[in-house]
Amino acid sequence: MTNAEKCEYWIRQYADSARRQHSGKRPTGGIMIRAGKICCGCLAPLPVPHTTGIKRCERCKLPPTHSVYMSFIHRDNWHCRFLEWDLITPFPRQLEFRDSAKIYETAERGHGLLDDASRLALDHAIKIGRGQISLNLNGEQYRTLKNSKNVRRTGNQGDIQNGK
Repeated sequence: MTNAEKCEYWIRQYADSARRQHSGKRPTGGIMIRAGKICCGCLAPLPVPHTTGIKRCERCKLPPTHSVYMSFIHRDNWHCRFLEWDLITPFPRQLEFRDSAKIYETAERGHGLLDDASRLALDHAIKIGRGQISLNLNGEQYRTLKNSKNVRRTGNQGDIQNGK
């Protein structure tokens, strides 16, 4: 199940439960969502012709992203490794930073800091010297990470040195 499918599933569950709470009868919104008549994100009517299936309006369409897991640990420098969404398949690229600010920058660029809770969790992980964060990379970022050789970034300026 892809991230978009998981998101749509939970949106449907939430919309159905919210409708059940506000009306005393069984909601029909789930039927209309599955029929392709209303958007599963904002519940706005979709333009005709209606095709069967869960659809999103233009406003709610999410850009395609790839879930990537970044783990980091502090040993002399900050060592960062990347794994696929299954947490088994490693990427060839590993990064090494002298400064923890680069971890914040990497998480920010990878759309991993979505809210204050994720920022606080990252602060805590950096404070204890190890942690992990889930990143949502766009297609170009994902291809760069997947097709790159091992690169070590050392230094505050982000100077790149080729690794082994």
